[in-house]
Amino acid sequence: MEEIKVFDQLLEYPKKYNLEYWTNRSEKHFHVVPSGEILNREFVIIKKDDLFFCANDSYGSRTGNSRVYSGLYTTIDLPDTTEVSITKADWTDRLFRVNKRKSENSYVNNHLTITSPSKDVPGGLISHAAVGYFLKITEMTYPINLVIEKDFNRLVRDLKGKVVIALEARKWISEEQEINHLLMYGDLLFNEIRNSI
Repeated sequence: MEEIKVFDQLLEYPKKYNLEYWTNRSEKHFHVVPSGEILNREFVIIKKDDLFFCANDSYGSRTGNSRVYSGLYTTIDLPDTTEVSITKADWTDRLFRVNKRKSENSYVNNHLTITSPSKDVPGGLISHAAVGYFLKITEMTYPINLVIEKDFNRLVRDLKGKVVIALEARKWISEEQEINHLLMYGDLLFNEIRNSI
């Protein structure tokens, strides 16, 4: 029996759930960037309502750099200057995280680490319920970051020029159960954050 490629496995998801999707097969598309480097990229973008699930794998030939990620993305109504990253709290955060910010809520501070280059992080951005949704997501997808930033994902045309809220992991998510989990709890988390600002 022939093993199904992860990329093909991921393409089965939007077909099964009758969702809009677009893709770029790297073996058919090579991009030469201004430095002369060949960029080999493979990605899948799946749209469900106002959410975009994106899985990306790119490799630059000259520098040997690669960027693999999967995540959930949508827009949020915050100032263009908002730049926040949130992760599950870890003891190493005390030593290695820079630009760490405190929430007004000690429960949030005990479970999550918030970083931002700006001291003007919107107050009350993360509620008790939002922490619960985020921790539920980390039960299946870990590590994962919650990011709020303008133009955070440039692959998704609908998000260009907008402030984006994202849940992003540095791995390729392709299992149906994990995608369903991320979509369900990610949608709840995004709506909770949108309602709290």
